[in-house]
Amino acid sequence: MAVSFLEEAKQILTEQEFIRLELLIAKFTGNIETPEEEKELSILRNKVRAVLQEREALKGLEVLKSGNFTLSQVLKTLNPTEKELKSYIKANFKTASTKEPITVGKVKYLIDGAEKEGEIIFNAGTENKAPREMGEAVRNAKEAGFVKMLSPEGLAWVSKTHTATAGPTKGSKVWDNINQVATRFKFDKATLIKAIEKATK
Repeated sequence: MAVSFLEEAKQILTEQEFIRLELLIAKFTGNIETPEEEKELSILRNKVRAVLQEREALKGLEVLKSGNFTLSQVLKTLNPTEKELKSYIKANFKTASTKEPITVGKVKYLIDGAEKEGEIIFNAGTENKAPREMGEAVRNAKEAGFVKMLSPEGLAWVSKTHTATAGPTKGSKVWDNINQVATRFKFDKATLIKAIEKATK
């Protein structure tokens, strides 16, 4: 076992793992290790080697920092699967909405018997998830009750529509945010639309 490997291992492994690695190497040298210890040694070695291999691979990609390649060109060359891309994004980026958060209204709810008032926000990202009790209060109010909670800005956002220009729904009115609201609070879309149309007349 080269000394340089141990030096690398000391930087990669936790203190406990490194101490254990040194002990197992000493035992391996004396040929007194058990099958369990041999397996443990192999796992620790492979952990270090995996990090070293990734480091070497990243060195080969330093040329990409030159700015001469677009992300599209890199992805075409690597040709990752959709599953690989989603897995990488999920592991390395916070789950956040690409849209601007919007507060559409307020709702009163109870937590441990104490009344609270919270803002109903959409596009807030999972890191700003509302309390479960708040969501239940909105669901229990049903579609008409939810519409009554909306601020003028919130009602305008919920009632926003456009006319489809292509596909099987071409020429028909499409509600931009209804699906998001209905999915979140388990509302019936048709009932929700009726409540919105009544409030906007």
